[in-house]
Amino acid sequence: MSENETTTKKSGNGMKILVIILLVIVLLNTALLAFNMLSGQPLYTLPLQKQAKQPADGECQLFGPEDYTVNLADSGQRRYLKVRLVLTYEDKKMQKELEQRQAQIRDLIILTLRQRTAENLEENGGMESLRSELKSKINTILTTGVIKEIYFTDFLVQ
Repeated sequence: MSENETTTKKSGNGMKILVIILLVIVLLNTALLAFNMLSGQPLYTLPLQKQAKQPADGECQLFGPEDYTVNLADSGQRRYLKVRLVLTYEDKKMQKELEQRQAQIRDLIILTLRQRTAENLEENGGMESLRSELKSKINTILTTGVIKEIYFTDFLVQ
């Protein structure tokens, strides 16, 4: 045999060995994956998140978020408002009342939002006046406490 034939055979054997090693790795990975899937054990676990701490007395409690999509009072145009808001309060006893009056509060908010026009909302102070109007209207129906603040987490006029 000449020298060229010997190197060709060696490189051909090297390729065969490399392909065999790759096939063995793929088969082992497939077997490991199948075993983990069938055993119901996860391949890895994420660390548990710490449980959210309950606010102490005097700290704000949150109620919501609630989504509202309403048609605006614009004449001649079909415009709508999509808003998500969160109510904050301090007295823990209010949670039960807010849950009991949820339908009444939603109705009040929807009626108030529908009275607005896009121009009212887009002008300076439009959102602030809406916020204070909603807060005062909601507080008139509550008996165990008051809403401290209203936060808009989404606000879209279209």
